Amino acid sequence: MMKELYLNGITKDKDLNCAETVLYVCNQNYQMNLSEDTMKLSSAFGGGMCIEDKCGALTAGLMCLGVSAKTQ
Repeated sequence: MMKELYLNGITKDKDLNCAETVLYVCNQNYQMNLSEDTMKLSSAFGGGMCIEDKCGALTAGLMCLGVSAKTQ
């Protein structure tokens, strides 16, 4: 389902980096109810934390796991 959300352009009209995209799609798919301000926190993780070191998509995936673990 997440792949379809991404491929169908759910983030197309937004200027998002890799971390923001993953968090945005997770928020939609898993109905995490994160606010726009909360999702903006992931912006600094894009591009490997802006130094091409740690994958932004991976760190956003960990954010999603952290939120889902907290809500259970």
